[in-house]
Amino acid sequence: MEAVQKKYTNSRKYIRFKPDDLDIAYVMLNTPDADDFKPDLSALIIDEAHKGCSVAVLPAKEINEDTIIYIKVGKLPPLKAQIKWKKSLDGVLDRLGIMYLE
Repeated sequence: MEAVQKKYTNSRKYIRFKPDDLDIAYVMLNTPDADDFKPDLSALIIDEAHKGCSVAVLPAKEINEDTIIYIKVGKLPPLKAQIKWKKSLDGVLDRLGIMYLE
C-alpha cells in the first residue's frame, strides 16, 4: 500500500495552472532592470505556478540554465526570474523552467 501512495505523491510544492487562452510570455535577456522592459523574444506559456512557469521558445544561444532574465507572463508585470532548466523538444523548440526571483 505504501508503494502505491508514493506513486501518486506529487513532489511539487505548488499547483500548476494552465494559462489563459491567448496569453503569451515575453522574455528580456541580459538586462539590468525591468523599468526599461523591451522583450527579446516571445514564448508560449505551458503552465504557471506561484513561484514560476514553464514556457516554450525557439532555441537561442543566450538561453542557458541559471541565466537571469526578466519575463512578462500573461497579464503579470515584468518579473526578475532565473532559468532553472532547459529541455529540447525535438530540436525545434526549447522548453524552459522559470523560477521567479521577486
